[in-house]
Amino acid sequence: MGRNRKLLTPYLSLIFLIPVAPASCEASMKEAQTPRRLVFTQVPQDAVKALSKKGIRFLPPLRNVSGSRIACFDPSKGEAGFRILTPEFVSACSPVVSFDGKRVIFSGKRRPAEPWNVWEMDAEGNNKHRIIELSWDCLMPTYLPSIYTLDNLQPRDQVVFAAAPSGAVNENGSRPAWSFYTCELSGKNLRRITFNLSADFDPTVLPDGRILYSSWQRYGTRYYPTGLVSLLTVMTDGTDLFSFYGNHELPVLKCKPTVSESGWIYFVESDGSDPFGGGSIAGVNLRRNMKSYKAIASDREGLFFSPSPLEGGNLLVSHKRRGRDETYGLYKMLPRTGRITKKLYDAPRWHEIDAQVLLPRPRPKGRSSTVNYNFDTADIFCISCYLTDWPGMGNLAPGSLRRLRVIEGIPLRNLTAKGQDDRGGAPSVPAARKYSATPFGPRRILGDIPLASDGSFYIKAPAGTPIAFQVLDENNMAVQTHQNWMWSMPKENRGCIGCHEDRELTPPNRLAEAFKKPGVNLNLPPEKRRTVDFQHEIAPLIETRCLQCHTRDHLRMDLSEIVKSADRKAPRRLFPRAYEVLLSSPEGGDKGLAGRYIKPGSARESPLVWRLFGKRPDGSAIPKLMPPNGPLSDSERKLFLEWIDLGAQWSNRPSPEDVAKDPIPARATEKEK
Repeated sequence: MGRNRKLLTPYLSLIFLIPVAPASCEASMKEAQTPRRLVFTQVPQDAVKALSKKGIRFLPPLRNVSGSRIACFDPSKGEAGFRILTPEFVSACSPVVSFDGKRVIFSGKRRPAEPWNVWEMDAEGNNKHRIIELSWDCLMPTYLPSIYTLDNLQPRDQVVFAAAPSGAVNENGSRPAWSFYTCELSGKNLRRITFNLSADFDPTVLPDGRILYSSWQRYGTRYYPTGLVSLLTVMTDGTDLFSFYGNHELPVLKCKPTVSESGWIYFVESDGSDPFGGGSIAGVNLRRNMKSYKAIASDREGLFFSPSPLEGGNLLVSHKRRGRDETYGLYKMLPRTGRITKKLYDAPRWHEIDAQVLLPRPRPKGRSSTVNYNFDTADIFCISCYLTDWPGMGNLAPGSLRRLRVIEGIPLRNLTAKGQDDRGGAPSVPAARKYSATPFGPRRILGDIPLASDGSFYIKAPAGTPIAFQVLDENNMAVQTHQNWMWSMPKENRGCIGCHEDRELTPPNRLAEAFKKPGVNLNLPPEKRRTVDFQHEIAPLIETRCLQCHTRDHLRMDLSEIVKSADRKAPRRLFPRAYEVLLSSPEGGDKGLAGRYIKPGSARESPLVWRLFGKRPDGSAIPKLMPPNGPLSDSERKLFLEWIDLGAQWSNRPSPEDVAKDPIPARATEKEK
């Protein structure tokens, strides 16, 4: 017993020594609880109020407001710790701290007439230099890890930013279509890496080097009228586009993702009513991002925005109470409970957003790239379209899917918009509305090919082109439509398992039938890509096969005005009566959703198509086949099906001046230009 007492003596001494230095322990705990110096954007409250009065729908949300500035604040110094870092800029926003904690990248403009460009400065606000100078706005930059290529063995550090070149507008034609571009820190080797027709924004970098970002998905009537914003990932060279979280879930916005040290991804969920996109905070685990969602902080009493990691597992967030006169301030939050534990900074008449701590952070892994700009196609393949967990495709019989239709989305530019500033009001007739009374923009058919017997396909598609897929039944009607735009980079090999399959399951270990022969080449020149629209294909059919009955004497369906020019003096009559009649709604609601005769985007659900085939999709007969003087030929019916499945546009042939052209060719570098 005595020996045991001697053995315990040193440990007992250590235990009693713990409280000997309470003052130093308290000081270290206080230091750990007080965040280091912060860098953030200040947005003038009056400027945001003025924009809100214009009635702008904030999709995509505001990221550049005139009069914004970048500031820093040291909480340990109180009010004396505040300093403006960009006094020589008329506007600056979106600061991001470098991996070593010594530099800050941001968007800025020195004079009102200049576009927003990408700049860099040191942590003290000195040594400012422009990374890239373009004639169009460059927003939301962030640092990327090193990239390695076969033709250059030296690693190069890069940045990524969002831009809307040549007045590119989203699928609705009303707001800018932001895409991501990358370049080296020297400004060389400018590359476009995303080709979404709506908008991509708020990029950040995951530990494995992928770019995680918010993507506005607006394919036609999908969640009409706003669409939704989900989180996607893409490699730094634009390859391997992948859904990360929120592809079919509301609310509208999922934005401002950030990566914590614990492996959780925190982001903002918003209904889109706040100009910045503020709302509640949610999170998913990086290991099971599709299955680990949890709510962190509710927006019932106030809005949250731009979460960012703090030391000790805390979050740095912007927060404001609900109310027109409230502003965002900076607060510390405990993500485990969603509770705000401390106010850090909140200046009157300013919104403080996009805050980060000026500290080093782990450098993400570098990425290699095999993209080869000497090629203009990419290989895209699928193991089987029957591999799916999508409710509408769960009970498909083998052989029921016959063909694959590949659709190209056509980017538009807004000729009536002035400059690149997206803060102005939308024009009275957005570009996309000149071509359709439906929510669909112009598009073309790249190809219509047979599926292999096992549901697989293998194609060669044009690189850097927004595309979507439709799987077709034996009648050439779309069974399911891929409702977001994807793309591939030059010489990329892009594969998928199935159609909306469970991504936590292992794919079947077999050689798909389509892979046993070369891919089908769908890279036709743009002028030879097929279009189907009302003006050029459907109107002539109606004129020859339908006007015997559907004249002005017809009580419900007068199609006599086929291609007569619309009366431009009457703003509600942009299109001929025949086109509008086919899109009419029995309840007088929105056109182009689910009308009396057609449902744009779905020929299978369109009563007009049932009349043309004499039966419904379930096989039940329709009493009266149309036209009554003899059915349409297979090729004529196919035109109706393609027209409706593409979105029932008035015209799919935009004039050359309406089509958005990237002023920087994909293979050009800034030096070469």
